Amino acid sequence: MENNNLQKITNLEYLIGLSRGDNKFVNKMLNVFLEETPAEVDNLEESIQQKNFEVIKAVAHKLKSTIPFVGLDGVIGKEIDEIESLASKGKDYETIQKDFVKVKESFNSAFSELTQYLAK
Repeated sequence: MENNNLQKITNLEYLIGLSRGDNKFVNKMLNVFLEETPAEVDNLEESIQQKNFEVIKAVAHKLKSTIPFVGLDGVIGKEIDEIESLASKGKDYETIQKDFVKVKESFNSAFSELTQYLAK
């Protein structure tokens, strides 16, 4: 039995709408997200640790276009935008680190939710 008291972090309305009810398409897109995005998050974390602002900016930009598919833009869109913007200016490293903590926690929750969704 599913626990509906838990706050869900993902929202698949956009993806389901895009698929026009094609569950195979939804599942395929979620599998791609689950396969590719963890490496991007790891890449972002590594580039933040290395203070490589060019890579931080590039990865944040890529994630910005990925997160709406699973509704994360409403959860961490502001943080991703801020990371990209600050990295493009090469400044405010502490804010980038702080924003990334929320981004990583949100992705971890999303990965867990989507894995459970696909296991149904």
